[in-house]
Formats: sequence, structure tokens, C-alpha cells
Amino acid sequence: MWAGALGWMVGGLSTTPFLDYAWHAWIAHGRRGNPTREDHLEHHRTAHTEGDKWGEIRNNAPRIGLASLAVTATLTPFVGFGRALGLATGLACGYVAITLSHARMHERAPRNPREEWMWRFHFHHHYGNAKANFGLTSPLFDLLFGTLEVPDQVALPRGVLPRWWRGNHRGFTVRGAAPPS
Repeated sequence: MWAGALGWMVGGLSTTPFLDYAWHAWIAHGRRGNPTREDHLEHHRTAHTEGDKWGEIRNNAPRIGLASLAVTATLTPFVGFGRALGLATGLACGYVAITLSHARMHERAPRNPREEWMWRFHFHHHYGNAKANFGLTSPLFDLLFGTLEVPDQVALPRGVLPRWWRGNHRGFTVRGAAPPS
């Protein structure tokens, strides 16, 4: 029973990048009013600051808990309680992992080439084209849905530089600054 539940938990974790993309592209940047959309638009206005990632997780815990209950209750008759609970647990853990990974991009500078690429991917969404790069921590579904754009350089606005900015990060420039000589 536990091996099956663990497999379904991994399945839930594996599903979260798609759910992340879908929420971000179709709800957070959608046209209809939604409390999570309003919170996300505020995040765009304050992307240069560090958010309260644990507060965000706490605020969304009731929503995630209800979704987990709904997934478990809906799937239990078809796949059994252990598997349904495993999937719901994987989805909830995936939400936490994505939230923490997303926050890291706003809290500190990239430390390796993979992070440099992901930070450019993410900050291009904030400061280059808000209609591209909806996967908060994965480009997979942006690639599949044709919304992937990763320029060689992301121009950060001078007045809203991230707190981690120290003046020289590969792949980033400051909008309006003189090019390095």
C-alpha cells in the first residue's frame, strides 16, 4: 500500500509544474477577478522586494488543504485512499517547493549557470514581457505552449533593483545605465 501511495505522491509532485503554469498564465494573468490574481499583480508591483514566503504558504494553507481534501475525496473511490492521499500530498508538497524556489529568485543572486538562466527566465517575465515565462520555476510548459522567451540580457529598471543586486551579474543590465567599458 505505501509503495503505491509513494508513487502517487511522486505523481503529484510531477504534476505541480503544469498546475503552476496553468494558474500563473490563465488565472494570475487572466482577465477575471480572483483573490490570487490580485495578490499576484501586487507581487509584480513589488518584485524587487523580498516577499514573506512562509506568510504566503500560511495564507494559502486553507486553499491548499481544501484542494487536498477534494482530490482525496474525489479519487478515493477510484484508486483507493492511500493513492489518493499520496497524490494530494505530492501536490501540496509541490506547491510548497515551488513557492520556496520562486522566493529564492527574489531573495538572492544566482550562484551557478543554471540559476543564472532561471533568474533571467523569471525576471524577463517581470521586467521584459509579462505575457511570457509563466512557469515560476520550470520552463517546460512555456516551451510546450509557446510562451518561452529568454533573452541573453534582462534589463532591470533602475528604481526597482532586487535587493540582491550588487552591480554586476551576468545576464542582467540596469535599464538606462551606461554599458560597461
